Amino acid sequence: MTETPLPVDGLFEPFAVKSLQLRNRFAMAPMTRAFSPDGIPGEDVVAYYRRRAAGGVGLVITEGTYIPDPAAGSHTRVPLLYGQDSLAGWKSVVDAVHEEGGQIIPQLWHLGVERGPQPRMNPEVTTASPSGIALDGTLLGREFTGSDLDALREAWVAAAVNARDVGFDGIELHGAHGYLLDQFLWDRTNVRSDGYGGSLEARTRFPVEVVAAIREAVGDDFAIVYRFSQWKSNHYDSRIAQTPDELAAVLTPLVAAGVDVLHPSTRRHWEPAFAELSGEDGELGLAGWTKTADRTAHDHGRFGGSRRRVHDGLHVGRRLEHRRSRPSAPAVRERRVRSRGRRPRTAVRSGVGAQSPRRQDRRAHPVQQRAPGGPALTAPVSCPRR
Repeated sequence: MTETPLPVDGLFEPFAVKSLQLRNRFAMAPMTRAFSPDGIPGEDVVAYYRRRAAGGVGLVITEGTYIPDPAAGSHTRVPLLYGQDSLAGWKSVVDAVHEEGGQIIPQLWHLGVERGPQPRMNPEVTTASPSGIALDGTLLGREFTGSDLDALREAWVAAAVNARDVGFDGIELHGAHGYLLDQFLWDRTNVRSDGYGGSLEARTRFPVEVVAAIREAVGDDFAIVYRFSQWKSNHYDSRIAQTPDELAAVLTPLVAAGVDVLHPSTRRHWEPAFAELSGEDGELGLAGWTKTADRTAHDHGRFGGSRRRVHDGLHVGRRLEHRRSRPSAPAVRERRVRSRGRRPRTAVRSGVGAQSPRRQDRRAHPVQQRAPGGPALTAPVSCPRR
């Protein structure tokens, strides 16, 4: 297949949204590494992130970091975003990245039911989730109570405030891949009968409350990125939204609550988000529909009086996506995103062949997707599970 190369000048243009002031539009996607014994990032972690910034990447998104909830994670070598020693380690990471001219945000992470029945970290604490239901539909752990949700909300807020105080340039909330926030959105793992389960609007309520609480705590100028996906771990055909309208119903309140950047995650860039639709609608990828949902919500005033919009030009992601046709080799293809007659907004995807998350050093392989006439941002290959 012969494809016309797209201009790359826009990749090297600065990008700004609130506290994020990037020197270019290259972003390193989050990759779980498990190289922080007892949750404390050491000098090797500092050096790892320094090398990425020294290589010229504009934005580094860290590996997932556990929020201060005893049931947040399962692994004792995943870094924490709380505790004096862990925060001191992250302060060294942040300083190193800034010294190299880059910016960095942590990914805030709670596994929920994916923590499993026998976690290494805090094994005496029972795994909890929206309904005590694992991704495969079996019972696992216990269901969150109302007081649990209050404490969880505060745990997310505490992690975000810690990130701001350490000197990070923003935060990313991990709301994808079947982890905690995503478990609220998915009807298989959320069968609650209170105000947090049932309809799609109700299932979206807790993630929206988390975003709103964080926004209130960190102020208006601190950038919030939200990562989401349709797929779940080992459930790659699953969906939180069955239609583009349902996707808009999920994303609109998140943006209204305070999200500045949406980070759609997909596994195969050549697969459309809603292939069952006819014509070009059946070819558009998740990033394209994300931009369409935002544009539609804005045009119809769905964001309320503030008419908040996700910032143009930054949609960080994990896989190039748009057309159904599969490439003949494991190489990234650049695709044009349909603009629907309006000024296009940028989608970002990273490469196809993910490497092991346990490699101490890995090269970033930046790739791009650029809407006609619009800027672009890139992200490197990332671990398919995170």
